[in-house]
Amino acid sequence: MKIRDIAPFGVRMTTELKDRLHEEARKNACSLNSEIVKRLEDSLSKENQQLSENKNDFKNRISMLEDMIEKLKKEIQMN
Repeated sequence: MKIRDIAPFGVRMTTELKDRLHEEARKNACSLNSEIVKRLEDSLSKENQQLSENKNDFKNRISMLEDMIEKLKKEIQMN
């Protein structure tokens, strides 16, 4: 995608936040826009990673519970 094809998007933020972002952009030798975009991309990437980890955790827990149910069924049938 070409830069000219990207529509500008205004964001309202406090002066304090804007100053902090300007400072971080300066430290990272990039523009304010680049700093904001990078931080948004990072936050979404981390969010997706966390969702994926949670999904795997839930799958494992469900599998363990299914195993426990099967064991309990067998115990009930034996009695």
